Amino acid sequence: MSLRCSVGTLGGVPTAFINGEPGLSIGYKSGPQDVETYKDFVRAGYETAHCNVKIDDIWLGPGELDFESLHRSLDTILEADPESFVLLELHANAPEWWVREHPEEQQTDRSGQTYGQSLASQVWRRETLEVISACVRESEEHYGNHVVLYFVGAGHTWEWFYRTPLRYVSDCSQPMVRAFAAWLQRKYLTDGRLSEAWGRDVSIGRVAIPEWSDIIAGDLGAIRDPRVRRHVFDFFEFYNELVADLVIACGTVVKDACGGRKLFGAYYGHVLDWLDNPLTAQHSGHCCLTKVLRSDVVDVVAGPNSYMNRDVGHEASFVAPVDSVRLHGKLWLSETDTRTHLADPIQDFCGRPDSLEDSLTLLKRDFCHALVSGVDMVWFSLFGGWFDDPAIMAFMSQARRIATIARQTDRSSVARIAVLIDERSAFASSGRDAYRVDPFISREPRATDMLAYMGCPYDIYLLSDIDLIDVDRYRMILFVNTIWLDANARAIVDEKLKQDGRVLVWLGTPGVVRSGVGADNMSALIGMRVRLTCEPSEDFIRVLSGSHVITRNLNLGNRQPTWVDADFGGHFGTNQIVSPRACVVDENATPLGLHSRCGSVGFAVREYDSWSSVFIGAPFAPPAILRQIAGWAGVHVYNQSNSGQVDGRDELQRAGWNPDEPANPADDVLYVNDSFLALHVKRKGDRRIVLPEPRKVTDVFADKTIGERTDTIRLSCPGSATYLFHIGETPWKGLG
Repeated sequence: MSLRCSVGTLGGVPTAFINGEPGLSIGYKSGPQDVETYKDFVRAGYETAHCNVKIDDIWLGPGELDFESLHRSLDTILEADPESFVLLELHANAPEWWVREHPEEQQTDRSGQTYGQSLASQVWRRETLEVISACVRESEEHYGNHVVLYFVGAGHTWEWFYRTPLRYVSDCSQPMVRAFAAWLQRKYLTDGRLSEAWGRDVSIGRVAIPEWSDIIAGDLGAIRDPRVRRHVFDFFEFYNELVADLVIACGTVVKDACGGRKLFGAYYGHVLDWLDNPLTAQHSGHCCLTKVLRSDVVDVVAGPNSYMNRDVGHEASFVAPVDSVRLHGKLWLSETDTRTHLADPIQDFCGRPDSLEDSLTLLKRDFCHALVSGVDMVWFSLFGGWFDDPAIMAFMSQARRIATIARQTDRSSVARIAVLIDERSAFASSGRDAYRVDPFISREPRATDMLAYMGCPYDIYLLSDIDLIDVDRYRMILFVNTIWLDANARAIVDEKLKQDGRVLVWLGTPGVVRSGVGADNMSALIGMRVRLTCEPSEDFIRVLSGSHVITRNLNLGNRQPTWVDADFGGHFGTNQIVSPRACVVDENATPLGLHSRCGSVGFAVREYDSWSSVFIGAPFAPPAILRQIAGWAGVHVYNQSNSGQVDGRDELQRAGWNPDEPANPADDVLYVNDSFLALHVKRKGDRRIVLPEPRKVTDVFADKTIGERTDTIRLSCPGSATYLFHIGETPWKGLG
């Protein structure tokens, strides 16, 4: 009898249900797919395995399918555990024989280089969907009582990226041109409407992919003006929507083939992690997550943790706004391919540790991140052997037991900070200079890398979900890369967010793009009058000490800030070229910092009767400043280690806060929900974590009670370590 799977809510977070019982939450995946690795995890108590099957091993020729590789992969898992649940991932890139037979359907860049099938190819799409349907039917017939989730992927690394390179439009093929024309036909209907939008005479049947010169051109510094380059905006909107439509088409076929009994998922929406390539955002195909999340056929969205910040002391952040995923009732599945000391040293580009101790610290950090964030995860040994150590497998067993018990707890968010990012704003940044104005895809450090070190939890959403978010929960709203806001989004900000004493914080050049570009667009949004200068230069903000409670008692030394350093030296910014640069020229605003190059105000606050606006004219803000703003906004800050702390709009002193002590928060990663608190530390020293109210506190990894009723957790950390505490009202049952 085939299983019936669905997504519901348990403990305040989306949860997979298998025949009405909660499932998934934590699983495992092995690159080599060998039975001994699977057996190790079965002995550790795992009941869910993840495997990959390449369609090109199945689709041997026109109308010729051989499912031997599918059976082999699934049988390997079931040999290790005949009762196992399975996540089956189908890799759907076209076989080599197909590409040879359809040269006109290949992805082709401007130089003529080809990269397999074009994602715009209607021939590939039609035939591949038929093969996917056949694979699912075969799986359901033979393994329907084991498979709970079907993933489908294509493109680069089967994660729905366009094939490399991503430094320029990587598909200029005729299938892509035809698909662009069809998209324009649906949007504009007539040549006349298209010509009016593009500002020149153009026929839908004769459109072309934008020239490279148009893609790299900016109209206000590095910002594109939609009145001048609407064709570029349109192309990248289409280019990303095409991939989202493919994901949804695959989901529709999977649901039909399994009778709607199983879950469907895709690796998609990796809009927070552009690595070091500033063009990836526009060219990735992933900037249409909004459409995927609003589809009824998509249950699960997945991705690895960020490859940019995996070292000890860093967060290994998620690559997508997981709180938007949760908002739409979907599961986020974190593919946790954490390197250990057993990985080949050549793989150290993404945080390979040198010792078993640091390996365990990182594995605990990534487990805690998933647990506290209310997402599911699979451990992934990409090349095999990464977890082949008794101590690591003992932790894997412990993690599985903790994850199972945690299902019975309330894992709802307690964040009072909402972070908004915008996938469409990437289209407003010009080509190779996109990083100049877009902190979302800037080179190190990125704005979102600072958030985990504030000492208080936050939720991160797509701007497109602004009308769905329960903003009453939040005291502080941080706008990260919101360059392009339309009239509807601006109305929601004005009517819904600018009230109830809330503090709105803006980075970079928020709202500079509307129907056109200009300082007035930005001034109206942030509530401060600004002017823009397009003189390109690197830029730093020099903080003005004591001008406001936000900057009071900050350590204003002269050191250059490091990747994430709370003692940031009194100035912060980027060595990259910035253009345009926003300067506050509002006599009602209080200056908090000056642009180092021109001396104009680049950091300011303006207080209104019902809300306050904080503008930071830099790609990011250090954790110390974000922490001060949060405290001033009335957000509870948990990590009060070695810090002066502003807590509450009335600047009331909490126990242990010395107003004369410079604010120097420890650079620790902190995760909190209603039942758990996790802390990942890099350096030795004492830590003091303060809860909003007394709770019974249990050290989960040590399985011992810290305090029966306490609001303070004190730690003496010998060095790098990860801690997990149960702080929920429901007693912790223990690991037994």
